[in-house]
Amino acid sequence: MKIKIGSKISANDFREGTIEDIKIATSKNDVAGELGVDVKEYDTELGYVGSVSYKTDEGKLYWCYFHQISGVEND
Repeated sequence: MKIKIGSKISANDFREGTIEDIKIATSKNDVAGELGVDVKEYDTELGYVGSVSYKTDEGKLYWCYFHQISGVEND
């Protein structure tokens, strides 16, 4: 699935929000990509590991790994 900053996602099948940040890991010891590369969009079919941070409609900030994204709505 393709994700990009501004995409609305469902994470872990129960929380929804808008992607604010996408990070791709560049080291096997940094699976969340905290020390990796910031990107504006990413196709999860490429198979890299990393994470997104997202904000709910209530303004709460969360993050999840790519594999925890259960749905995406792109403009």
